[in-house]
Amino acid sequence: MLVLTRKSEEKIVIGKDEEDEIIITILKIQGDKVSIGIKAKKDTPIYRHELLSRQELLKKGKPLRKGDEDKEKENEEDEQ
Repeated sequence: MLVLTRKSEEKIVIGKDEEDEIIITILKIQGDKVSIGIKAKKDTPIYRHELLSRQELLKKGKPLRKGDEDKEKENEEDEQ
């Protein structure tokens, strides 16, 4: 895993070609929360890891752990 340190308004570019690149911008740092902006082609899927993991479990028919739905609600409330 590559670990980079960035300040507010600094960017990270992933990919070489302009058509394939993904640009991640640190928009705001407030306490322990970091707001990021992601610029990528419209057909590039972008997921929050915790939601992707939940979708994968549901697709496989595995039961969610008790409390997972509560955590998801908290995350949604934090984003609003």
